[in-house]
Amino acid sequence: MSITDLAAIGLKAIDLFVATNERRETDHAFDEACKAWKFKNGISHGEEFIAKGSKEWKAMMRSANKPYQGRALAKRKERNAKDRLFRACRKANAEVVLAQISKGRRQ
Repeated sequence: MSITDLAAIGLKAIDLFVATNERRETDHAFDEACKAWKFKNGISHGEEFIAKGSKEWKAMMRSANKPYQGRALAKRKERNAKDRLFRACRKANAEVVLAQISKGRRQ
């Protein structure tokens, strides 16, 4: 495994850390938008469950559409960052295995 491989893995890990934090922030923003809508519309203290597909749920989702879209985008970015990190690790491992095979250490 080369220094370049380790650097690539490190950068991908940082990208994943940033993407995960952004996803958490968008989760919080979406949750707050839903709670605000519930409070504004007199549904408990923003904690009451609303059945998916109901009239109230559809209205809440229209109101929270922008945070919802931001959350969906952040989830995709996080998943892509995980995949890139996995591929960088797999590539580095493959190079190690090939080096071991070429030296006759791995059967």
